[in-house]
Amino acid sequence: MWQRALFICGVVLGAMLAWPDLVLAHHAPHHDRCSCLPPDPVSVAFAQAEAVFAGAVTEIVDPSQSSLLLGLARLRPSLYTLAFSDLRILLAVNESWKGITTRTISIRTPSASGECGYPFAVGQDYLVYARRGETDLETTFCMRTNHLDSATVDLHYLQPRPRLKLWPSLPLPWICLTAVIGVGLACGAAKWWRRRP
Repeated sequence: MWQRALFICGVVLGAMLAWPDLVLAHHAPHHDRCSCLPPDPVSVAFAQAEAVFAGAVTEIVDPSQSSLLLGLARLRPSLYTLAFSDLRILLAVNESWKGITTRTISIRTPSASGECGYPFAVGQDYLVYARRGETDLETTFCMRTNHLDSATVDLHYLQPRPRLKLWPSLPLPWICLTAVIGVGLACGAAKWWRRRP
């Protein structure tokens, strides 16, 4: 079983290395400077965003620094540039007005300033406006995302709005364990119910 999965992964990786233009053509990088229209008013930006929250950056993950990916860059630089151009930003959420109900969140932003990536820094507080990307929530320099200290106009608009209740984020193993326990309890209750006189 695992040999089949390994074989399929090898075939997919081989295809991506052999034909990156066919596989990732729609991800062509922008080589020009980031240029944005003036930001939308707060009310418009709030309505268009899928998530609006305040939080502190706890970690910035750059997938391009992976040793496996650096090896891939030597083999096929264009594929490396196209596929791994986003940073993953981990934030501890302090307040949420829209879309986020967990105390931690991971969002993406382009790693290159020419692609309008937002310059997050670990330990800093931000007001984040995010939209749904291809796989995750993402934000850019062109959205109203800003340092919390510089977001007074936005905070004035958001303060009277209701805040969402924040729940702890459960890692996947705990979610799976909880599901297994729940199914086990449900099956046990069903057996007990059938055996009742």
